[in-house]
Amino acid sequence: MYDEGTFAEVSMMVTREDFMNAREGLLAKREALMARASEIRDEFSEHVDGDVVAMAAGLSLLSGGIAWGLTQVLRGRRGVMPLLAPIGLVAMGLVIASRGAMSRRGAHILAAEDRVRSELAGLDPLARVQVLKDMASEQLSFVRHAEN
Repeated sequence: MYDEGTFAEVSMMVTREDFMNAREGLLAKREALMARASEIRDEFSEHVDGDVVAMAAGLSLLSGGIAWGLTQVLRGRRGVMPLLAPIGLVAMGLVIASRGAMSRRGAHILAAEDRVRSELAGLDPLARVQVLKDMASEQLSFVRHAEN
């Protein structure tokens, strides 16, 4: 009825149930890996400042554009078209780096403002007025010098 070769082929065949079990196992492993990837991404974002990454990316584009532009000039390609892409990279790098720097500066200003407000809140009203008056006179001293 069955020869030996046919029987071996049938016994080697994977049943639909085996296939579904293997598929479910692989899907479970995939979900576990995706969950771990989310954990790693969250942990990374907690420890890395996005402004620093933006500044680094901008400075990388900037330096790449400068290097490419210098290469073009040294090769003797001084027309507008050969320098258009390097100039674009330099411009993009400047924009991205400056946005990162300004965002970081804004965060520092807000933190300093919070510290100053908390220190001022601990003073009595007369001392607070005296401190604010002294700070304003120090900060606006250049106006008095300009009037003289």
